[in-house]
Amino acid sequence: MNAADIPDRSLAESLNTLQLAFDLERIAEKNIALADVVEYYQQSDDAYRLFHCSDGALHLALNRNGSFDPAGYYAQAEFVERHIESATAGAAQRILEAGCGNGFNTLHLARRHPQCRFVGVDLTCQHVAAARKAADGLANVEYLQGNYEALGFPDEAFDVAFGVETFCQTADMRLALAEMHRLLRPGGRLVVVDCFRDCILDTSVKFR
Repeated sequence: MNAADIPDRSLAESLNTLQLAFDLERIAEKNIALADVVEYYQQSDDAYRLFHCSDGALHLALNRNGSFDPAGYYAQAEFVERHIESATAGAAQRILEAGCGNGFNTLHLARRHPQCRFVGVDLTCQHVAAARKAADGLANVEYLQGNYEALGFPDEAFDVAFGVETFCQTADMRLALAEMHRLLRPGGRLVVVDCFRDCILDTSVKFR
């Protein structure tokens, strides 16, 4: 199925369809353990490269024309790039990616913005190792293993912080967002990319 085949349903209608196959309330109430996130990627990384993106992207490709194009894997990074160029009046120097995976986004951005310093943080050692290997020769990017809910950087250390399809997996989203707020300088930008849909959703449905 591609984007053109997805029916234009309201959010309520879409949730009702999902409810036929999944216990949504049970899923919503389930706490995400960081160990489960690490285990998931340990088990699925090879499959991502084999069936999803051989260049190491762990996120969706965003294609608007109804057909798949690998260039869509860069859409999230290009969206972040616009914020890098506008944050702190165009003077952004330090950028943090929370949940950087194999470094796909930070590598792309670091090559395009050699004047900026990029830091990628990820829970899994294999992601960090893969990102460091791919970044060999790039002087303006580094990768660290850690939990972005609590990082050792000083306050206001970054001009831009971003996460692509990762904040939905945090054990404590409020804590993670509070940490991003602590790390951003005045006038900085937090960019969160999780879901994508062209049409406007019906937000009249209420969540508990």
